[in-house]
Amino acid sequence: MQKLLTRPQCDTDVTKTMKLREFLKKYIACHPVGTRLPSYTTLMKEHGVSQNTVMNALNELVKDKKIICERRRGMFISPRAALTNIGVVFGRDIFSANAAPVSRMFLRYIEDEATTHNENISLFINTKQVMIEDHGIMVNRDLLDALNSDQMDGLILVETRGKDEVEWLLTHNLPIVTMSSYSHTGHVVTSNIGSMVDLAMEELIKRGCQKIALLSMYGNMGRAAFNNDMVAYKNALSRCGLKLRNDLVFQAGASPADSVNYPQVSNEQTGFQAAEFFLNGTDQGHLPFDGFICTDDRATSGFLSKLSQMGITPGQDIIIATHVNRAMPVLMGYEDKLIRIEINPEALMHKAFEVLRKLIAGQRDIPKLILVESQIII
Repeated sequence: MQKLLTRPQCDTDVTKTMKLREFLKKYIACHPVGTRLPSYTTLMKEHGVSQNTVMNALNELVKDKKIICERRRGMFISPRAALTNIGVVFGRDIFSANAAPVSRMFLRYIEDEATTHNENISLFINTKQVMIEDHGIMVNRDLLDALNSDQMDGLILVETRGKDEVEWLLTHNLPIVTMSSYSHTGHVVTSNIGSMVDLAMEELIKRGCQKIALLSMYGNMGRAAFNNDMVAYKNALSRCGLKLRNDLVFQAGASPADSVNYPQVSNEQTGFQAAEFFLNGTDQGHLPFDGFICTDDRATSGFLSKLSQMGITPGQDIIIATHVNRAMPVLMGYEDKLIRIEINPEALMHKAFEVLRKLIAGQRDIPKLILVESQIII
């Protein structure tokens, strides 16, 4: 194997090395495993670079295990080069006892994707460990090392990211797909919350509700995402000839997700707080609303806990329409008392990987927003 050079490089050398490395990466992507790379002489002549520049570019590809060196025979595309390296970044510790059940489901789906498509998938938990001075953010050390060593072909961001962090990620020129309705990235795969609100409102009106409250889970993710809920809610009210009442809207949280001072509150706690907000000073016989929409099943669980304390019966005293994740037992025991509008987490994850693979392959005619539709369970 060629020895790694230790001679300092000037900016021109670095730029030429980067350009040659990018050419070689594209060459590798377009040729089968075992293909011999062009010789030093050919690369020097065709790209107008020195032998040192060729050596630097090839050394980086050797370190990344994209190519292997066989003495006296040359450089060949490695079997590892056929693997796509995808990073999946979670916003919180998915292995803790308090992790959302859907996160554990995502882990299983990610494993299935890796097995089916022969991909190398790395998981990152977005713990704040290393300061990126230029962007004023703290990031995960393992993620930083993977990006700096050019190991990733693309990223999937499972949870919302602050604007500064996303801008930093985009500086690495990687395809990025976010699975959140509030995002600063170019491509977003998410559940159609507007569709969920529409379905919920339609069913509640059909059952005679006239005063319908909304719990939006996106209040702590910034105005844009909260407005997505609100637009669907307002439009549905308007179509049904109902007026918007601010006292029937609960916004989960008051600060952006990237605010370091904002305390984390579980979704169950959010649902409980919403019930306290809506039902403050009321009793079972004088409820301020007859219908309720929640876009998160765990928040609905907290909401139901408060109702139980007050002796209010769902399905009888109040009709509740809620998002649910397929195959999740969060609302077990309440199935016949709720209007359940199902999101399929597996379909979300599958679509996110599908879009990322197309981006990695160079396809550019992909919609910026891909919505996975909700389905009402009767």
